[in-house]
Amino acid sequence: MMLLAGAAIVVLWAAMRRDHETRVADIVEAVSYAARSEMARQLIGQFRAFDLVRSFWSEYALTPVEQWEADASIEIDHFDGLEVIAWAEREGPRFFSAGPQIALSHTPSDEEWAMIQDSIEAAFGVEEETIIDPVLDSEGHAVMRLYLPVEDSEREAVMIAIIDVTDQIDALLADHSPGYDIFASCCNGVELFRTGEFDADIPESWIRGGLIEPIDGVLFSIQHQPSTQLASDFRPWALNTVLVVGLALALAIGTITYHSRRADERARAARIAERQVRTLNEELERRVEQRTRELNDALSDLNTIGLSVAHDVRTPLNAAGLTIESLLAVNGGDDRAAFQLNRVKSGLEQINTILERLMALSSVSAFEAERRQTDLEQLARQVGGELIGEGQAMLTVGELPAACVDPTMAHILLTNLIGNAIKHSAPDGAARVEIGARRDGDVTAYFVRDHGAGIDPGVRDELFKPAPARRDPSRTRDGTGLGLGLAIAARVCAQHGGAIWVEETDGGGATFCFRLPDGEPERGSPD
Repeated sequence: MMLLAGAAIVVLWAAMRRDHETRVADIVEAVSYAARSEMARQLIGQFRAFDLVRSFWSEYALTPVEQWEADASIEIDHFDGLEVIAWAEREGPRFFSAGPQIALSHTPSDEEWAMIQDSIEAAFGVEEETIIDPVLDSEGHAVMRLYLPVEDSEREAVMIAIIDVTDQIDALLADHSPGYDIFASCCNGVELFRTGEFDADIPESWIRGGLIEPIDGVLFSIQHQPSTQLASDFRPWALNTVLVVGLALALAIGTITYHSRRADERARAARIAERQVRTLNEELERRVEQRTRELNDALSDLNTIGLSVAHDVRTPLNAAGLTIESLLAVNGGDDRAAFQLNRVKSGLEQINTILERLMALSSVSAFEAERRQTDLEQLARQVGGELIGEGQAMLTVGELPAACVDPTMAHILLTNLIGNAIKHSAPDGAARVEIGARRDGDVTAYFVRDHGAGIDPGVRDELFKPAPARRDPSRTRDGTGLGLGLAIAARVCAQHGGAIWVEETDGGGATFCFRLPDGEPERGSPD
């Protein structure tokens, strides 16, 4: 009977021990999975940022630095472990940045370039994205090299990134999963990170881990196991006591039940935390969507109110203008009165012009574009004929590729740019306005060029913004006007996903350049 009771106790003890170890293994697996997921997410974000940097340099490397768009949106400064990032072309510019502060426009000195000369030469020999497995440097840090060539048959260019993987993994895992010892290595067996020492007495099932592959060619192995202290808390010592002290069966069963409940509670707490995080994310997305909808409604209301006010104000202005005309007609030769009336008339005409420009700006903001392939060359000639009187200016229209735009908004865009060029051309009757197109890499850049007085450098940064020009007329191109024509042109380009900028014209004047979509609109996609 005692043998049967002892056997029953041993069988029960072994079964509950296996069940307990399985539950603990599930908890360790959940912790390890969470750490691997967060690490993979951040590494994927870093490599995506590298692609953005490569695209940025590929687009702007041959453009003067002062014409670059701001690169602050490429967030690579906060990624740990990035030692060097560089750009090189066989017959072209090169850029280099090292250290915690990334400066994409920095041109390296010969000493700086010599640091990575061998890596650059090796990178020119690859035809696709290549990862060089981490190797240990003199300080025991694993250093990885990333080669990103540019797929362009007309130029041979490459970007390289040198990453201290040891610092990178340490920043990602140092404060992660407290209570656990973590070991990280690369696919080539190089050790990247370690906290604590693995305890040989810990069951093998409590050592959980897996692989993460943020991009092709980069494979990291991450393993978790409870620290010695946490493993001590996990071990059901009561089960061992039951095995030794069979007569204390009731106490042993109670202890087993208690420790099993602890494992259940920890697993349940992990599941509850996961559900809470998921619920929080869903609520956050809902709030962002609601706030975005409210903001769009508010902007629509403001635009409607602005149009209504501008429209209502025009009626009394027109009435006042008619009254002035009547008073001038019956003036009776009073020169002083005629002078004052003409000043009032000029002021009313200026106010009416302001209202028309404001209504045009609001209309462009609220306009729903219907894009289709549009012949910009024919449209430019039409607009030129509408704006240029006989002998006023000479208009030259070159070959303009068609663009996928809304014809009405394209007409507004060309009207404002050509009108601006006519206004600021030479006033001696020899005014020349040129309209043409050129290829900037893979995209078409259209331009409207005048040969006037040029642009004040102090105005360039706010040239396409309406608000500063209204506050201070001296900030417009020539100190006159509202500055709304260029703001309207910029708004049209933005609504089509394009861009607008200004360049100096050789021999004086200014060249306003813009980009528009040149492909067919996507079916089913909103414009």
